Amino acid sequence: MSIKVTNSASDTEVNGIGNILERILDKGIVIVGDIALELVGVELITIRLRLLIASTERAEELGIDWWRNDPFLSSKAKKNQEERQLLRDTLQIALDPDDDVKVNEENVADHIRPGTDE
Repeated sequence: MSIKVTNSASDTEVNGIGNILERILDKGIVIVGDIALELVGVELITIRLRLLIASTERAEELGIDWWRNDPFLSSKAKKNQEERQLLRDTLQIALDPDDDVKVNEENVADHIRPGTDE
């Protein structure tokens, strides 16, 4: 025999918070603020806060998708960043092979194959 004890007040509270969170993520919320630090009428620092809280789907609808191109958040973006660096290094060697620019030539040589279109 099992006994189930429920507290209707806490269930309503959790359900209410869940509904609020769902609505915020679905619609999105923007928080904007500026903080300025002044000393004797001279502005020393200004901090501008722009915060958008929304689901990824809603953010994409608004044209925001920076996480797709951030190498710390996307393995595809990390690979693209490494490929761009490889192309820069290869171009640097091709344009000026005598330049003392620090380039990982072994990495470049591994990806350059004479006679291929890569």
